[in-house]
Amino acid sequence: MNNVWQRVTAGLRWVGRMLPIAAMATTPAFAADESPWSVAITPYVWVAGISGTVTGPIPNAPPLEASADFGDVLTKLNKIPVMLAGEVRYGAFGITADLMAISVKSSVKTDGRLYSGGNVKVGQIIGSALGTYRAVETDTHMLDVGIGFRAFSLSTDFTIDGALFPSLSFEPDMNWVNAIVGARYRYRFTPEWSLSLYGDVGGGSDDDLTWQAFGTVDYQVSQSTTLRAGYRHLSFRHDERILRQDIDLSGPIVGATMRF
Repeated sequence: MNNVWQRVTAGLRWVGRMLPIAAMATTPAFAADESPWSVAITPYVWVAGISGTVTGPIPNAPPLEASADFGDVLTKLNKIPVMLAGEVRYGAFGITADLMAISVKSSVKTDGRLYSGGNVKVGQIIGSALGTYRAVETDTHMLDVGIGFRAFSLSTDFTIDGALFPSLSFEPDMNWVNAIVGARYRYRFTPEWSLSLYGDVGGGSDDDLTWQAFGTVDYQVSQSTTLRAGYRHLSFRHDERILRQDIDLSGPIVGATMRF
């Protein structure tokens, strides 16, 4: 009986030693130089034209139509813009973020009878973040879906030149956050060339709406660096007691993604 028990005990010890080896054999393993973690940083330049209307709190003041073609934006900048995107991934899960800070000055149009024109300085900080899940990944196709938010911080300085009515000026500031849902798709033509598409939509109150769409053609220079060029459109509408705005930003975008 003791011999039988010793044999059983020895067998259990052998099984215990073999279990970790079996688990390693049946579990996908990363190579020595691979990791489920990845980090990507994308500095970019978005030369966005501006169009839209802004309504302020001053009685009898007309809605202001602010516009600047993207070819003129560089000459209208008040400060050096900051534009940066990033992504942190662990396997199929990720967090993407985007930050843009820009300040421009533009003329505004009025009806010419009550007011003779004016100008507007707009400082805009737009930041977004999404938690994402990679729903599809093959050698040629990739699809991420996500949910998150877009935050806005707006500072303005309006001056309206008088005609029949006296000149006006006001400096309203606003901050708000919209929930968004988004998706990103990539199609790889060759090992070096690919197409990336992104879109999101969201809002807050009944009068809040924001959506974005852009596409880029990408060229992978090396395993860690990809160059991108394309076109981007961002729209937002927000209404508060002090200010209502309905703004569109559109223009070409170029950038470089560096992976770590």
